[in-house]
Amino acid sequence: MAAQSAAAKSLLDVLRKEGIEDRDIRTDSLSLAPVYTQNTAGESKVTGYQAGQSFSVKVRDLDRTGPVIGAVNEATGTRAGSTAS
Repeated sequence: MAAQSAAAKSLLDVLRKEGIEDRDIRTDSLSLAPVYTQNTAGESKVTGYQAGQSFSVKVRDLDRTGPVIGAVNEATGTRAGSTAS
């Protein structure tokens, strides 16, 4: 969760730098799940945990949508997408 928290903070920093206000950022989900490995006898063992978080971001100036998505992708190494609403 510490790594997830650091990643989320980095993402939020980028969004704020791009002019997105806190009122336009929403956490959609936050998850923590065990990761299992199975030995040759078929027994499962927890070997770690995987955390994930997703956000919805409202970009009020449509001309800023592309640059905001680009900044997020560059900062996080993930592919952010967009939907109109």
